[in-house]
Amino acid sequence: MNGWPARQRGAIGILAATTLLLALICLLLVVDTGRLYLEQRNLQRVADVAALESASQGALCGDQSSAQATSFAKASAMLNGFDADAAGSSLSAEVGGVLSAGGLRSFIASASNAAAANEAVHVKVTKSVPGSLVANLGGLFGGGGNANVDLRAEAVARRLPNATISAGTGLASVNSGQSALLNPILSGLLGTQIDLSAAAYNGIADAKLSVLDILGADGMGLIGVDTSLGTIEQLLNTNVGLQQVLAASVNVLAKNGVASVEALRTQLVGVKSATLKLGDLLGLSAGEVNSMSQLDTAINALDLIMAVAQVANKNSAVAVNLGIPGLANARLTVVEPKRIVSGPPGQDESGAWRTEVRQSQVRLTADIDSGFLSILATTKLQLAIEGASGAVWLKSMACTRPDTALDFGWRSSGATIKIGSPANIDQIGSILVLGGLVRLDLKLDTSIAGSSGDTRFNVKADGSDLVQSRRLPESGFLASTLKASINVNPVVLGLCLPLLCGSTALTDLIVNSVVAPLVDGLLTPILNLVLPLLGVQLGYIDAEILKVDVGRAELLI
Repeated sequence: MNGWPARQRGAIGILAATTLLLALICLLLVVDTGRLYLEQRNLQRVADVAALESASQGALCGDQSSAQATSFAKASAMLNGFDADAAGSSLSAEVGGVLSAGGLRSFIASASNAAAANEAVHVKVTKSVPGSLVANLGGLFGGGGNANVDLRAEAVARRLPNATISAGTGLASVNSGQSALLNPILSGLLGTQIDLSAAAYNGIADAKLSVLDILGADGMGLIGVDTSLGTIEQLLNTNVGLQQVLAASVNVLAKNGVASVEALRTQLVGVKSATLKLGDLLGLSAGEVNSMSQLDTAINALDLIMAVAQVANKNSAVAVNLGIPGLANARLTVVEPKRIVSGPPGQDESGAWRTEVRQSQVRLTADIDSGFLSILATTKLQLAIEGASGAVWLKSMACTRPDTALDFGWRSSGATIKIGSPANIDQIGSILVLGGLVRLDLKLDTSIAGSSGDTRFNVKADGSDLVQSRRLPESGFLASTLKASINVNPVVLGLCLPLLCGSTALTDLIVNSVVAPLVDGLLTPILNLVLPLLGVQLGYIDAEILKVDVGRAELLI
């Protein structure tokens, strides 16, 4: 024997065969993985399209049940080659709401949470497919084959219609009597002398203006706010100056050919310094509507200017000289300014209405002098009126028919009216006659309750009757009814004599000489003329639709 090891033959062939086998196995794995991936992707496409189709048929735009959603989804899946009733396949759909928390969205079924709005459709699709084609081929040669695997796909789609609405008395037209009151009101709110004619006011009221007009649609706005940067929420939270907003409004109106606005321009030179947020003019449902088109809602230009003036003076008392005989030292406080709101219908998970707009709420206090009386007297009276805010909220929208139907709930405005002592309005005030020999003790403390109800607006598909307004209810509060609520007691030489206090003739004389002038000459102009100019009409509420967007279905999850 020699020292050389035995020669090895066939090692390369074995290595090559092993390599080819491994490559074949990898290829088969790739084929199976790719097949399952394509099956899963196709199943996800079926779920996505089915959810979109089902949501487009209703969601918040109609009264859709889970059974109806499933029917729509199955029909869509069939058109895409998926038979939900075939063996090994299934499809289900349910309606509910979508919650956002920490940047993540989750679906809440209406069946499990009654507070969830039927705004979205959740579609689940399953399909049983072979786990491995290669293993199953082995079954043809006597092998056991491979079990099927169940693929699943889910999708959530939402169709979110929305409407832009306002509430409160609008200034569609102004007569000479109203202009005489509107001038001192605007003068007090703006801190400068405003003296416009009824014709000038009407010229402004006939024009339309939007928040986007004020900002400027060419990127860098008229008031130095870049509309191309940030979200709409950030834009609405921007602080802007009262002078800037008014100047921008006047510039837009002048550019649009509103000649009467030039008179207003010259009178706005001395406007006081104040800031406001654009979001105080236009309210959006949080996290729901974020389209820049919402800023393009056109409204009465005079209404917008009045709203700007109110927002800039929120919770600040301003002096106003209304020129009403018998009224002195009037102070106006805007508790809740006029605004417009945009959002979808229905309630959120807490039960609050998603889109609700409140009427202006104001407080007016003033001293009452003897100017309203035809007798020589000295008054020691104070008046306080606070209008309780009415509201309008969007309950539902049905936009699957030719015309869009919008159902609203509403609550008309009420008020608290007091007359009493200047030192303490809750105490009795007095009117002194004949140098104090006769004193008329007078007190008024009454509340005017509002009413509530539901109403429906129908908007044509072509938008020809988009802007609509309605006064609710048809009959409201009459100032003359206050006469019965005023308590007056005559006191002679410090005594309320039974003969005098119980005299019907004397009581009638007091009513005719004191109460009637107080109500007809002082309270009626305030309640029927002044408050409506501020957007408050006691016993009524004016609901107005400014814009309707039926929305389109979109995938969320």
